[in-house]
Amino acid sequence: MQFMDKTDKIFVAGHRGMVGSALMRRFEAEAFSNVVTRERAQLDLTDEFAVAKFFAEERPDIAIIAAAKVGGIKANNDYPVEFLVENLRIQNNVIRAAYENGVRKLLFLGSSCIYPKFAPQPIPESALLSGPLEPTNEAYAIAKIAGIKLCQAYAREYGANFISAMPTNLYGPNDNFDLETSHVLAALLRKAHEAKTRNDRKVVVWGTGKPRTRLDGNRRSRCGSASLSCTSGSARIACSVRSAQRTDLPMPVDHESFWVDCS
Repeated sequence: MQFMDKTDKIFVAGHRGMVGSALMRRFEAEAFSNVVTRERAQLDLTDEFAVAKFFAEERPDIAIIAAAKVGGIKANNDYPVEFLVENLRIQNNVIRAAYENGVRKLLFLGSSCIYPKFAPQPIPESALLSGPLEPTNEAYAIAKIAGIKLCQAYAREYGANFISAMPTNLYGPNDNFDLETSHVLAALLRKAHEAKTRNDRKVVVWGTGKPRTRLDGNRRSRCGSASLSCTSGSARIACSVRSAQRTDLPMPVDHESFWVDCS
């Protein structure tokens, strides 16, 4: 992680989640010595005053927003109000407090669902806001789009070094394996495991069966660390796996890339 001092105070919001914990492992492996975290019981990121107080007291150099209300297709479809309101509160509170307390760099982590349902494949960054979103997770996507635009607005109006990164769908350690609220790959892994333990002859899954792209959470952490090291200005970074990290392949294809739009 060049261009970041290993003594920089780094606040990781959402350090217990899949992406946040992958970043924590990355920081530990590279001997970053001043990473700050808070448990949810210690700091409610939806509480504007609590977040402002935390930033005023800690004054981190770098902030990473890996915290969000997340869930799979069913949870998003069933609870659009909660997904929209809670995510807006979290990101608005953290981004504003970061600016007001002199954070040098902020990384906001979004989602590939920000792009239109029928965006061209592979998805170019220019596809953002070019068509209707997937209806089942529209509320979550709108919240994430708002976070991107808020980072860009702070960069344009105040010169803040706030950037955002959009990973593809993720899986990995500390994922959510609840069949009602998880993302697809976690649900598939659990269903396959439980079917094997029961000696079932088949596994029933949702969808058409067409393979979709997935990115391992640890690889996502490498994309995030590269973003912090190499990017400045109002950038939006799309993190992807080019040829395949496909669910119909027996082993992950270790081929990853990201591209940066610094316009």
